[in-house]
Amino acid sequence: MKSGLIIPVIIFLCLFILIIVILIILRSKRKNTLKKEIEDLDIEKNKIIDVPLLTELSKVKELVKTDDLKKKLADWDNTINEIKSDKIDVITDLISEADYLIEKKEYQNAIKKIAYIEIMLNLLKKKTDNLLEEIKVITNSEERNRAIITKLKVIYRELESKYERTEKDYEPVKESIEQKFVDLEKSFKKFETLMDKNDYVSVEKLVISLEEELNKFKKFLEETPDIILMATVLIPNKIEETKTLYFRMQRDGYPLDYLNIEYNIKEIQNKITEIINNLKEFILGDSEVELKTMLEYFNAIYASFDKEKESKDVFREDIKKLKKKIENVNRVVYDVYIQMDDIKS
Repeated sequence: MKSGLIIPVIIFLCLFILIIVILIILRSKRKNTLKKEIEDLDIEKNKIIDVPLLTELSKVKELVKTDDLKKKLADWDNTINEIKSDKIDVITDLISEADYLIEKKEYQNAIKKIAYIEIMLNLLKKKTDNLLEEIKVITNSEERNRAIITKLKVIYRELESKYERTEKDYEPVKESIEQKFVDLEKSFKKFETLMDKNDYVSVEKLVISLEEELNKFKKFLEETPDIILMATVLIPNKIEETKTLYFRMQRDGYPLDYLNIEYNIKEIQNKITEIINNLKEFILGDSEVELKTMLEYFNAIYASFDKEKESKDVFREDIKKLKKKIENVNRVVYDVYIQMDDIKS
């Protein structure tokens, strides 16, 4: 019996020892994994203020010639110093605390601490990435903005050429358009002046403004000819035709007062004047829609005129029919009248 118990006991002891060994290995592996995460976090921490950021910042220091750029540089230096002195020191302390928790085998608390460190590092990384992009806007300003200005000059020349070919289509606003070309040309010259002064902050603002102006001006030149055609040719012609027809029909006795044509035409003329004045200020607004609505109004007026004529034709036809009936009645009455003596007899 004793020999029969020895084998199960040995197996049990072996299994127990195996479980202990496995637990030790797992704990050791877990510890090593967490230690590796701590090391990686420490490496990431040291990369927060990395070489590219400091290199770009040193480039800016070589370009500083204006007060605006000096102010920006001071702000960037303050941000970097704040990250170095406050945020990174805090993260260093947290990493030490996490490492200490791992040594004490408080793995759950260590994992929480590591997660918090990762969140802080991600936030700082985003902050430094944004800072690097801001700095690159200045350091890459000359190359990037010269490329943009070259494209804008091409657009400018195309617009100038198009205007010269179709100058007659812009007659009421020629003076404003030509002045706009002069102003844009001055902006291109101003760009060169600012670049010579290394005033990259002002250059950025100028390029953005110039790009917006050219895009709006391009749209203006595309839409204005149709607006001018409607405002100076089509609608004035409609007004004259409508007036002529209106006064002729009034003379012929048509009741047209309910249409308020004279008042409406006056309002339309005032609106056209307002639209032309707005165009001189490069304000398109809803000019095209308003002018098309005016054209539709005149079409509606012509339809009303046609309806009045149709109604009068119907009236005249009915008068003829009534007259014929009256004649027939009169004839019958007359026949009765001449036969009155016979009837009396």
